Amino acid sequence: MKASVRTLSIVLVSIFVVSILSGYFSSTLNPNVEELSDEPTKAQSHGTHATSPGHVVFGQYISSDNCGHCSKTGGGSAAHHSIKETFPDEYVYVTYMSASYGDTDTARAGKVGPYNWVWSTSGAPDAYFGDRSDKNQGGANNQYTTYDNLFSSGGGMHSTVNDYGMEAAIYQNGNSYDVSISYVYTGTGTPAGNMKLYAALVDKDCTGYSYSSGIPHGYNCWMAWLTAGNTYKSKSAGTGNAFHSVTVSSTEESQSWSGIPTSVVPGGLDKAIVVAVLMSGNTVSVGGSSPHVYHATDSTMLPLVDVGIESVEVNNPSSTNSGYVPGDSVEVEATIRNNGVEAYSDGGKIEFFYVDGSTEVKFGDTVLLNNLPATGSTQVVSATLDTSNLPITSWTNTLRVKVSDLVADKIRSNDIESKYIFVDLPPQSRTPQVMSNPDIERGDYFYVSATSQYTDGLDVNLSTINFNVEISAAGVDSWDSSIVSGGESVKYPDAPNEYREFVVEPTMDMASGSYDIRSQAVDSRGQTSDWVVNENAFSLMNSLPQISQDPITVKVDTTERVSMKNHITDAESPGDISGLEITSMHAAFVAWYPETEEIEVHFDEIQYIDTEPTTTPVEIEVFDGTDTSYNSLIFNVIENGQPRWETINRQYVEEGSNGFIELENHVTDTFDDGSPAPTSLLMFELMEITPNGIFTASIDETTLLFETVDDDVNGMVTLTVRCSDGVQYSDQEISVEVSPINDAPRIDLSGLENLELQAGVEEVIHFESRISDVDGDVSESFVRVTAEDDRYVIYSMLDNTLTLKWDDDGQKKVTMTIEDRYDVNTYEFVVNVVDHKDLTVSESSDTMVQVTVGDVMVGDEFEASVNIIDDSSTMLSMTTQWQLCNSESGICRLFVNYEHDITMKQDGWTIQPFVSNETMDMGLDSTSTLLEMADEVKLSMIVTNDANGWEWKWDDGMSWLITKERTDYSSMNDADFKNAISQLETQIADLQSQIEALESSGEDTSIFTTEMASVQSELDRACATRSCDNINDAVSGAESEASSNLGMILAIISIIVILGLLIGLFVTRGGSNQMVSGEVDWSQAVPSMDVQANSMYGGTDALFQQSYAPITPTHQQQPIVPQQQAYSQQVYAQPTQVSAPAPVVNTMAPPIPASGLPPGWTMEQWTHYGHAYLQQMNGNR
Repeated sequence: MKASVRTLSIVLVSIFVVSILSGYFSSTLNPNVEELSDEPTKAQSHGTHATSPGHVVFGQYISSDNCGHCSKTGGGSAAHHSIKETFPDEYVYVTYMSASYGDTDTARAGKVGPYNWVWSTSGAPDAYFGDRSDKNQGGANNQYTTYDNLFSSGGGMHSTVNDYGMEAAIYQNGNSYDVSISYVYTGTGTPAGNMKLYAALVDKDCTGYSYSSGIPHGYNCWMAWLTAGNTYKSKSAGTGNAFHSVTVSSTEESQSWSGIPTSVVPGGLDKAIVVAVLMSGNTVSVGGSSPHVYHATDSTMLPLVDVGIESVEVNNPSSTNSGYVPGDSVEVEATIRNNGVEAYSDGGKIEFFYVDGSTEVKFGDTVLLNNLPATGSTQVVSATLDTSNLPITSWTNTLRVKVSDLVADKIRSNDIESKYIFVDLPPQSRTPQVMSNPDIERGDYFYVSATSQYTDGLDVNLSTINFNVEISAAGVDSWDSSIVSGGESVKYPDAPNEYREFVVEPTMDMASGSYDIRSQAVDSRGQTSDWVVNENAFSLMNSLPQISQDPITVKVDTTERVSMKNHITDAESPGDISGLEITSMHAAFVAWYPETEEIEVHFDEIQYIDTEPTTTPVEIEVFDGTDTSYNSLIFNVIENGQPRWETINRQYVEEGSNGFIELENHVTDTFDDGSPAPTSLLMFELMEITPNGIFTASIDETTLLFETVDDDVNGMVTLTVRCSDGVQYSDQEISVEVSPINDAPRIDLSGLENLELQAGVEEVIHFESRISDVDGDVSESFVRVTAEDDRYVIYSMLDNTLTLKWDDDGQKKVTMTIEDRYDVNTYEFVVNVVDHKDLTVSESSDTMVQVTVGDVMVGDEFEASVNIIDDSSTMLSMTTQWQLCNSESGICRLFVNYEHDITMKQDGWTIQPFVSNETMDMGLDSTSTLLEMADEVKLSMIVTNDANGWEWKWDDGMSWLITKERTDYSSMNDADFKNAISQLETQIADLQSQIEALESSGEDTSIFTTEMASVQSELDRACATRSCDNINDAVSGAESEASSNLGMILAIISIIVILGLLIGLFVTRGGSNQMVSGEVDWSQAVPSMDVQANSMYGGTDALFQQSYAPITPTHQQQPIVPQQQAYSQQVYAQPTQVSAPAPVVNTMAPPIPASGLPPGWTMEQWTHYGHAYLQQMNGNR
C-alpha cells in the first residue's frame, strides 16, 4: 500500500512537472492569437468612396502647420484632395492654413479684410460644407473617406445649384496676375437676391508659406481675397475691404481684377488658382444651417471647347486720346482666342457693328474664323469705321464684335464683346476770376484763375485743357495778351475747384481805370470754346508821386539848381517828371524848373544840433494832375572851405551780397579862399550805421566797403561818413538798400529724424513754432503733407498740427511742402511704425525680465520668481501666460493668464500661477494643480505696458519638465539614508566652491546660489524626518539584524516556489488560449488600464483615427460595416505619429456602472473599451 502511494506520488509529481513545462513552451511558441474565423475582410482604400452628388459642392477646410491628423496619409488634406481628383468638376474647396491648430482664425488662414470668420477658432482638422455650420466634420480618419458622406449627400448646397453657371480664369501678365469671374442664371424661375461673390486666390500645393513642422501641407491653401474695386487683401498686403455685391440674371455678368502681384501666389500659373462662390447673405461667410450657396467654381474647371473674344481695341490715328471727332476714321481690332482644352477647326464668322438705338449696324467685312489648334491660339481681325455714320450723341457710342456659327462652343457669353468710344466735344470755358483784391496798385501784379466746364467723357480734368487769357480796357474790345503769363500748371488737380493760374502784370504806361478779362478753353484736339468775358474784372489805380529821402549836398550861401530825376518819380509818367507841379513854403526853396526837371535852392545857414552840423529838410508838394503827394527833400548843407560832398545816390545790393563806393570820387575840397584843394589829402571815417543788423561796413583808405550780414536780411540803412581835410570836416549820409529776394518759408524738422510710433496709436505734432518765413508772414504760407498711406496723415492749417496714424507696421515716408506766393520748400522724414516693442526674457539677469524656477518636483505646487530687471519704473502692467500639460499623455490641464500686482514691480514676484480662484472656479480640486511625473510647465508669453503707451511682448516660450520625485527619507534604511545625506552634503560643498570661484572673478553667482539653496532645503527636509546623528551605529545594527533573518527569508522563498509549481499546473490544465466562440477577452484585446498605451504618446493614438469592425457570429455571415471615429486635436499636444494595429471592438456599448463613467473617460472610450474595464474589475474581485 505504501509502495502504491509512493508510486502514485511520483506519478503525480511527474505530471505536475510535465504540465508546467508544457504550459511554458505553449506560451512561448504559440503567443495569444485571436482568430476571427469566417470573418469577411475588406482591403483598406487609399482613395475616396464618395459618389457624385450631381452638382458642384463647396467646402472650407481648416488645417494647420502642426496638425498631424491633417497631414497624415489618408488624413484630412488627403481626403479633400482625393475627392477633388475623383470629381474635378464637382468639388471646389479652400484650405485655411494656420500656423497652429491652437489658433486657427489668423491672418495667414484668411481672417483679414472683409472676411467674416464664423468657424471654430481652434482645433484641426475641421471642415464645413456649403458655408454652413451644421454641415461640419471635425477630425479625420486615415482612410481618405472622412468627408465622403457630406460630399455625396450634396454638401449643404442650395437646391437650385444647377440653375446657375460660373467661370473663373487667371492669366499672368509679367509680374502680375489678371483674373476674371463670370456668373449667369440659367434657370426658369427667379434668381436669388442679396448675393455676394466669394472670390479668392489659392496656392495649389500650399508651398507659398514657410512651415516649421516639415510635414506635408495639403492643397488649395488660401493666399488672398479678391475684393471690390479691383483690389485684393492678403495676410499682409492689399487694400481690399469689401466683397462684390452682385445681381445675378439671365444675362451673364463678370468681375475682373488686374495688376495683382505674382508674389501673392509665388510660382505663377502652375500654382495660382482662382476660387469663386455665389452665396446669399450680408457677409462672407455666413454659417448657420440654411442653404445659401448657389454655385461654385475654380479656374481648373476649363471647358473642352470654348472660342471667345479675348479683347477689342479701338485706335484713332487722329486723336491722342480714346475719343473721336465726327468724321474721324477709327480702326477696330479684335482678338479671338481658343479658351478650351481642345483644338478648334469647325469654322465660324466674325462681324463688326455699331449700335444705333436698339439696332446693330454692321460695318467692315465679315471675317471667317481660322483653325485654332491649341489652348491659347488666337486670331486678330480688324475693320475701319467712318465715325460720320455714328449716331449723334452727347457722350458715347457703342461698338460691338460678334463671333457666330461656332460648333460645340460651350461658353456663349464670350462670343460678344462691346466697346464704348467717347465723342470728343469742344470744351466750354467758365468766367475767369481775379484771385485777389480787384483794385490793383500801379506796379503790382495779380493772379487770374481759368477753368472749364467738362462737356465729354475725355476731358475730365484740366490736364487736357489749356486756356487763352486776354486783357482789354473796359468796354472797348481791344484785347491783348502781352501782359499775361503762366497757366502751365494746374492748381488743386482733380479737385472740384481745380484751375490754371495766370499772372497779369500791368505796365506803367497803362491808363488808370477798369479792365475786362476774357478766357477761351482749348482741348488736346485743338478744339476751342467761345470766349467768356468777365467785365470790369479789375481796376488799375492812380499812383501818387514818390519823393526820395536820399540826402542832397549843397553849399551854404550858394544858390544851386538840383536835378530831381533821382528824387521824384511818377508811375503814370516813368522817367518824365516835367508834367508835375512842385511847390514849397520853405525859405530855402527858390523855384521849380519843369523843363530841366530841377529845383533851385539857397541856404543861408547850416543847421546844427549841439555843435554837430545836421541835414536840413525841405517839405515840398507834388501834384500830378489828380493827386498831391507831400514829403520832404533832405539837404546836406556844408560850409565853404569844408570838404564838399556831391550827391551820392542810393546804393542797391541783393540779399547775401556786398558793394563799395570810391568816396574820393564824390567829394571836393577848397582852401579858405575858395580855390580847389587836392582830394588826395582828405581822410574818411565811418561814423555810424543806422539801423544795425543789416549791413557791416568799413573804410579802406578812400573806399567804403559794405556787405549784408546774411542771405536773408533786407531793408535800408544809412551810413554816415565823415570827410576831413585836417582842418574842417563834413559828414555825408549814404543810403544803401537790400533788394529783397523772396525766400520760401521753412519747416524745422529737428527731433523728427528718428520718429517711432506705435501701430494704431495717433500722434499729433505741433508745427506752429517749427514754421518760419524770414521775409514774409507765415500765416500766408500753405502746407501740404503726403505719405505712403495718407488716409492716416492729416495736416490742419487751423492750428498747424500734423496728425499721424498707421495700423500696419513698417517705415513710412512723410513728405511736407510749404509754399508762399513766390516759392516752395519740400521736406521729407521717415516714421518707423511698430506693433510692439520686443521684451527680452531669460533665466539670467542680463535681460529685461528674469524668470527663475527652483527645484520643483512631483507633488509640489509649481512656483516661479519673476523680476523686472530693466527700468521697472516705467512699467504700468504685466501679464504672464502659463500652461500645464503632461508630456506623456499629451493632456493640457491648465491654461492661465496671470495678472501681476504692478505695485510689487520693484521687489519682483514669487508666484504659484496655477493656484488661483479662477482655477478653482473651473471645477478642479486642490490636487489638480499639483505637479505630476512628466508634467511640462510652459511660460508661453509675457506682455507689459509702459508709461509711454507702448506694449512690450515676448512669446519665445520657456518650459520646465518635471522628472524628479521627492525622496521618501522616512522609509529608507539607515545605510541608504546615510548615503543620501552624504551626497547632499557633497553637493553643497561643490556648489560653495563654485560660488567662491565666481565671486573672486566678479561674475554672476545667482544660478549657483539658487541651486545651493535648493539642495540645502532638501538636506533640511531629510534631517527633519529623522535624526542625521549616529547614522553609523544604526547601520551596523541593521546589518547584524539582516544576517540573523537570512534563514527565515530562505524558508519564505521555498514556499513561494512550491505555490508557483501548483499555479503552473492549473494554468496548463486550463487548456487552450483561445476564447469561447463569440467571446472576446477584453483584458487582452485592449490595454484599457495602461495610461501610457492609451495616451497619444503611447502609440495608440491611431486607435482614435481608425474604422473598427464589429464581431459578428459566424453563423450570420454579415458584412463588416466600418464606423468612423475622428477626434479633433484641440487640447492635446501633437505626438509623433506611431502606427498601431486596429483592435477588434464591440459596437454595442456595455452598461454604464451605477457610479457613472470612470473618472476621465468619455462616452466614445466607454463604447470601445468598457468591456475591458468591466472584465478587469470583475477579475479583481
